[in-house]
Amino acid sequence: MAKLCKECSKKLPQFSHSLVCEDCSKIITEKYEEIKNETLEKFVLDKKQAGYLKDKFEKDMLIKFYDEIYGKLLSGKEISKNEIEFLLKIKDSLGLSVEDIGFDERIKPYIYINFIKGKNELPKFKLDAFGFNIILKEDEKVHFAYAATAKEIKIKNLGYSGGRSGVSFKIIKDARYSAGTHKGITVDEDKLLQTSKGVLIITGKRLLLSPLPGNRPLSIPLDSILTYQGYQNGIEIYKEDTKRGFFFEIDNIGAVEIFGLCLSFLLLGVS
Repeated sequence: MAKLCKECSKKLPQFSHSLVCEDCSKIITEKYEEIKNETLEKFVLDKKQAGYLKDKFEKDMLIKFYDEIYGKLLSGKEISKNEIEFLLKIKDSLGLSVEDIGFDERIKPYIYINFIKGKNELPKFKLDAFGFNIILKEDEKVHFAYAATAKEIKIKNLGYSGGRSGVSFKIIKDARYSAGTHKGITVDEDKLLQTSKGVLIITGKRLLLSPLPGNRPLSIPLDSILTYQGYQNGIEIYKEDTKRGFFFEIDNIGAVEIFGLCLSFLLLGVS
């Protein structure tokens, strides 16, 4: 039985893997570009346009559409609050998930950046999702938390593989943070000794590892931090008093970004 174009019912070549003929494919591609350009120009993806894209394309192409819009908005600068809202509306209109758009890595750090630039402070973070309570010091506020493995550093300099450059932002007076700029993945695993595992929490006063059962807690006052370095798979911290080093392994680059952002902001005010 002959295969027919699902758009115009024209007979397709015998060994064609496409569901549409060349003419219809060209029309659909041109419409895709038209919608993308109008979306960028008008800063809106209307219901009709979203419906067309979902009807004509599979999920991978919808993600590609989102990625192209994201790339145009980024263009070597930060993403504004209005642009974040715009991107999230596109996500919802196309039925994409936060995982599909890489929300934690590509959007969430910019939420923190915009909050800092707008209010000159860090947002508060609720620990409810982790299902535990910690005893905070007086006036201590939590700003972020994520699962991490603490490893004691047995050498002065960790080796790393790969890396990436990013964009530098002025977050407050005399302070810049380079979002997306990290050394690569640490490779000297034999030089790291795992000491604990749990949830790494950053407050206005300290870095705190709230341990999983069978592990021990760890608390590092911010005013004792000598240096810190972000990697794609975690954060390296050295304490000033003992020159003792820790590597907090984190499996989410977006979480690494936010920890780095918080440290950059907070260490300026540590006394």
